[in-house]
Amino acid sequence: MARYVIDAYGDDAQHTALLYVNVADVGDAAMSLVKSWTKAGVGMDYVQAIDVAEFNYAPYVQQLKDRGIKVVHYIGPYQFTVRLQQAMAQQDYTPTAFIQDQTIYDQRYVDEAGDVGNGTVVYVSTARFDDTSNKEMQLYQQWLQQVRPGASPSIYGVYAWSATRLFVEQAVALGGRLTRETMIEALRKVRGWTGNQIHSPQEVGTKVTGKCIRVVQLEAGRWKQISPGDYLCSPLISIA
Repeated sequence: MARYVIDAYGDDAQHTALLYVNVADVGDAAMSLVKSWTKAGVGMDYVQAIDVAEFNYAPYVQQLKDRGIKVVHYIGPYQFTVRLQQAMAQQDYTPTAFIQDQTIYDQRYVDEAGDVGNGTVVYVSTARFDDTSNKEMQLYQQWLQQVRPGASPSIYGVYAWSATRLFVEQAVALGGRLTRETMIEALRKVRGWTGNQIHSPQEVGTKVTGKCIRVVQLEAGRWKQISPGDYLCSPLISIA
């Protein structure tokens, strides 16, 4: 995503901020992102954790304004994303781009954010939920409606569906040899798993993050892909 930010936002990418909810796992992910984006050439001018119990986001928005931040990346649950964006709107602060990961690629975020969510950019590793040409995505949603009518698809649901497909396929292939040990050994050999094209290739066996994303943007309550082609794929950035 760092390379996309540089290509899409040019000089504004040199004035980027990362705000994140202050919990342990997210903090680790945030520091990894800062290192990788910096190494890729993004200027990380402001990095700040926000406590879970914090309700006043105004001081953080003021910092964004004072520091001349053009690109804002947030990591946290969608409820907190909305809180931050509401504070930005109240202070009349509109960055060139507001970016978050795929955790907010969710209808609940769209509904709660309303107008303040307009323009939000998200990078995802799955097919679009509204892609009627993707048979696996449509199959997942058909079953979702059967077991929970009215439920909205989610990234977590897509990967749970994909993981189940992977387990079943491997179990069938193993047949009478199926044990915990043989299943683990089989999974170690899995490369480029897409769950029947429902998401980008994942290196299950090596436990390495996938290299491909697509970028979508929220416009008038609907997500629209803004990155070219299918997926954007690039080598992972080592921060070791």
